Amino acid sequence: MKIRTKLALGLVIIIGIFVAGESYSSYLSFEINSVAEYHNSMSIPALIMLGDIETSFNNMNNYLLYYTISPNDATKDHYLQEQTIFLNHVSDYETLAYAKNSLGNDLADDNMKNMMNNYVDHYEKIFDDYILTSNAIIGAVDSENKEESITLIQDLRLINEDFQNILDKNYAMENTGKELEQNSIRDISDKLTTSTLIINILLGLTSISIVIIISYDISKQVGSLKQLTTQISKKQYDIVPTHSKNEFDSLRNDIIEMGNTVKSSVQELENFRRALDNSASVTITNPEGVITFVNEQYCNISKFSRDELIGKTHKIVNSGYHPPSFFKSMWNTLKSGNTWSGEIKNRSKDGSFHWGKTVITPVIYDGNAIHHFIEIRTDITPRIKLQQKLLKQEKLVTIGELSARLAHDIRNPLSIIQVSLENLKLMSKDTKIDQKHFDRVERAINRISHQIEDVLGYIRNEPMQIEKTNMSEIIADALDSINLPNSIYFDISKNDFEFYCDKKRLAVALTNLIINGIQAIDGKGEIKINCEDTVNEVVISVQDSGKGIPADLKENIFEPLFTTKQQGTGLGLASVASIVQGHHGTISVTSPPTTFTITLPKNPSSKDST
Repeated sequence: MKIRTKLALGLVIIIGIFVAGESYSSYLSFEINSVAEYHNSMSIPALIMLGDIETSFNNMNNYLLYYTISPNDATKDHYLQEQTIFLNHVSDYETLAYAKNSLGNDLADDNMKNMMNNYVDHYEKIFDDYILTSNAIIGAVDSENKEESITLIQDLRLINEDFQNILDKNYAMENTGKELEQNSIRDISDKLTTSTLIINILLGLTSISIVIIISYDISKQVGSLKQLTTQISKKQYDIVPTHSKNEFDSLRNDIIEMGNTVKSSVQELENFRRALDNSASVTITNPEGVITFVNEQYCNISKFSRDELIGKTHKIVNSGYHPPSFFKSMWNTLKSGNTWSGEIKNRSKDGSFHWGKTVITPVIYDGNAIHHFIEIRTDITPRIKLQQKLLKQEKLVTIGELSARLAHDIRNPLSIIQVSLENLKLMSKDTKIDQKHFDRVERAINRISHQIEDVLGYIRNEPMQIEKTNMSEIIADALDSINLPNSIYFDISKNDFEFYCDKKRLAVALTNLIINGIQAIDGKGEIKINCEDTVNEVVISVQDSGKGIPADLKENIFEPLFTTKQQGTGLGLASVASIVQGHHGTISVTSPPTTFTITLPKNPSSKDST
């Protein structure tokens, strides 16, 4: 018998036991629901109604007694209202005797209906006696006959005692019924629990029996398959298939076929293993250099998906860093059947660059024919960046020392030139000398001064002088230090607020951003300066209408000595970033339009800000 047939038979037995158990559980659940429905729809409402009857009768009695003490129309009206309420509650109790269940049948049996109706008759008779006596009491009170009132009140107490006796018996009947219902629910619940336990035990025993039987068959067949796989692992592929008697025989034949396929793939897998031992970033190309395979790590580094790379050559990641002779030499080596190794700089999809220590191995089939190339890359980008950073730091140290000396030597004669220029301008007011010549000299002086401040501002290591200031003062200081061209319109935010910062250095940072915007605009244009005051932060943005910043340059513009201008030190934006970081803030840039955004905390700590 096939294992599938045994499993089906066992499943039928389990389903049969389960269905029988569910049927019995459903019957018990129906019984519980019936009792619970009677309990919720009959017993509980009956007790509530008895409480309402008792309350209304007591209220009626209390108002009557109040009337004997203090006769007035309001008390009498309340007394009459409670009569109506009492009769309504008695009527509701009588109606409850004929309540229906969810199936439309009477909840109460005939015996219960009769008992409930008898109590209703008692309540109505007591009410009639009570009305006669109470009316007589009201009449005696109205006629101020105190002796008759006292006698009638004694009679009324007897009626109250009769009412309480009847009510106590009625309560006892309903409470007894409620207890019987609760006991019935507990009994049925116990039966349901017991039956569920028995069904679970039967299901468990049946399942265990089936598992033992099936496990024995499977274990026997698995032993045979294990022997087969041991043969294949020892490269004993010449095994004759057998006639299929069950599922495992079919699987055995499939494994034999797979072993034959493995035999033809062993040599190729060995070549892959040899390349993958060197690195996890792998590409495979055909002899023409077209990519036919890439692994996941290569996709992660290049930022291209597998579909974007397959069918393309490595030109898709060419950074333009290496000359054509570099790749020509590489291909000459590979086509001669030799392995090539070296360091290659590539460009990722997002424009970033990455370096790889690369080993390319030609795979040769059928004699001397190259079938494909396997390229193994080890990411060395962190090492290259570290080397570049160290080299830049060395340059900065040298430049810093030289710049400090040059700045000191230049400032003094520059100040003399500035003063002399001002004097010449004053002396030439009454002459015909064109003032634009003086403006050109003044702009040149300002440009030199600004470049000196860029250098010194970056190499200084002075602590922040945190103080409370207004945003408008910082903007004013920045604009006052610049020779603003008439061809550029300045849209300056009027939003003013107080916050804590190094007023002088933040004004220098804003000055650099404004000058950067002026230099980016060719001819007429506009610069927008916007300030926002949030709960915990200050946001300052400077936007210019220039041609924008190329995407491949944005990530480097805050680096020291990086500049695309013919004039400038390459330290202006680096100095801005340093000042912002000294305030524990951030700076970012988007383009186009070019917008520099500075975000600062409202109250930076001055203890460790440098």
